[in-house]
Amino acid sequence: MKKLTAVIMAALFTLPMFACDKKKSDSEPLPEEITEEVTAEATSEPVYRELVNDDFHCLDLTVETSDEAPPTELHSSDLSGIDFGERLSPCKAEGVRENYGVYLDYYRALADGLTESEYLSSLEEMMQEEADICEKTAEGQMDKCTMLGDKFYIAVNYDDHCSCHDSSLFVFDPVTLEYEELERHTGLDYHGCYTDLCAANDKLYYYDCYNTVTNNQTGDSVEYSYDEVSDSFVTNIYCFDPETRETSEILTLDGRIVSMYPMKNGIMVGSLVDTTSEDGRKHSQVIESRFYDYETGEELEQSDTVPIEDHAAGRGIYCDGEPVEITGGYNGNIAAPVTVKTQYYTIETDLTQWSHVFAWKERLCILNTEKVNDVGTREMSLYTYDLATMERTRMVINGYTNGDMQKGRDGIFMTQQSSEGWMKQFWYIYYLMPEYGTIYKLDKTDEILNVVRGEQMYYLTLEKDDEGKSGRGYSNYYYGKPKTLYWFDAKE
Repeated sequence: MKKLTAVIMAALFTLPMFACDKKKSDSEPLPEEITEEVTAEATSEPVYRELVNDDFHCLDLTVETSDEAPPTELHSSDLSGIDFGERLSPCKAEGVRENYGVYLDYYRALADGLTESEYLSSLEEMMQEEADICEKTAEGQMDKCTMLGDKFYIAVNYDDHCSCHDSSLFVFDPVTLEYEELERHTGLDYHGCYTDLCAANDKLYYYDCYNTVTNNQTGDSVEYSYDEVSDSFVTNIYCFDPETRETSEILTLDGRIVSMYPMKNGIMVGSLVDTTSEDGRKHSQVIESRFYDYETGEELEQSDTVPIEDHAAGRGIYCDGEPVEITGGYNGNIAAPVTVKTQYYTIETDLTQWSHVFAWKERLCILNTEKVNDVGTREMSLYTYDLATMERTRMVINGYTNGDMQKGRDGIFMTQQSSEGWMKQFWYIYYLMPEYGTIYKLDKTDEILNVVRGEQMYYLTLEKDDEGKSGRGYSNYYYGKPKTLYWFDAKE
């Protein structure tokens, strides 16, 4: 009876409470002082933090691996149905095929100095293999890839004989998986395959470099020589406008260009330059950087064309869309503490060198390659500064990356090349989540093309056919047929 009475009394007290709350929410506004407090909390700015290494508790973590999917937002699309068609490159035609090919001139040069029958027979077999290739059409292979806006632009190579006489530029939509050929280059006077294809200023840029002495030919009339007199290179830099679908030649440079990177005001190119001794003989080759204005083609001063934010953008070092400022490190003479500054915090570390930096709102990762003994063995260690827990962890990640690492939404993508048997190479794709100290295995594939657009990162895996395992003929080793596209949003 007492228990029943208690239940009835509880119900009686509860009913007025609900009735009162309902009446207040329908007819009475919140008290003025409470409204002001809520508004103040909603509009308060985050506190900028300035920290040093001693502010963190230092720990060592042992990396764990997992075959499960990482606990993060990751997308993928199957691209195995994409087919770029096949063509017969003009350098394979009868009567001219003997004058081309990266192997034919090498075989001839070897044959001139070899008399032993076992070597000659093996060379004859290789020559026959090359002749068989010239009889067949080649399937289009992805050679290079970049991103402009929300579309991929892909260089496809059809020349598996000497790599440079037949290629096309395709546009690919990663959402609809539709693709279209934009332009085609083919002919014996064509010398490249959209070399260093890259995007800047809403345009695409690439270059072709050719030898004006041999004109890419290796016929009997060409004298085999490797001094500077026999070679004379010219590089043409082109701009493709995706809107008008027109290509224009913007620069012609003497010399052999081996790299190109568009900046804010111009193009930075790396030129292969011969250094000579006092007696005028060729000594060695070095790469020199030069900067050219887009419009005039004039050479620019480095200080006028490479602001610090362009360097940060070029390295892909962002934090929520803002370039990260990094100072300190080892410059060859002086070692200073590495300091990382974002829009949320500044952290002065006790590290004196860095290979990569990955910054989030409440987490900072620094990759450091450290010498661990007198023999010269080095360890790749990832230092993570967690502003939520105020812990600094160190993880040794040797064997999981060759240095190619990209920031993800809450972790880091890594790739590592390995091999199986004779000349069979493949790549692993991993995803490291520093918060857990766990490395997740995503894929194993023949080749990988990675594309960065601001903080958006894409991994495009490629699959090679059995005849293309050695990389014969193609201008870039990273080629193949599309397999899987992975992507994620790096912003929190």
